Amino acid sequence: MKHYIIIFISFIAITVAAACSDASGRFETNLADAEQAMADGRIADAQSLIDALDADMTSASLSASQLGRLSIVHMKLNEAYTHDDFDNVGKAVACYHAAFEADADSARAFYTECPVADIPYSMTLTAIVQNIDDPMPWPEEEPDSIPM
Repeated sequence: MKHYIIIFISFIAITVAAACSDASGRFETNLADAEQAMADGRIADAQSLIDALDADMTSASLSASQLGRLSIVHMKLNEAYTHDDFDNVGKAVACYHAAFEADADSARAFYTECPVADIPYSMTLTAIVQNIDDPMPWPEEEPDSIPM
């Protein structure tokens, strides 16, 4: 009886591990497809893939580099659109925060060692996040130098 319980628990653990790795692998494939769609100029295809990835983001355990790549694609999509819709910037900021929550050292390495073509997106995103997380205080008004 004891052996059956151990076998049953092992079977459940293997099934859960296989399901998690399948979600992560599917996420990686879709992320690569979205990056390729952006490179090919198929913005609508990239946006639909990224929207699907955003929905899967909570179900898969993602690495900091995957979240970093997702944030860069969001920044590229924001640049590609001509209208002032900043949803992709907000999602990029969320991915940035999630990457640092997942593994701060890997996230820092990703954003500092990204490909040369992605440096402007990485720097812009980092500046946006720093201003959100630690805004500069407004200067206090100085009194008029000439008394009235």
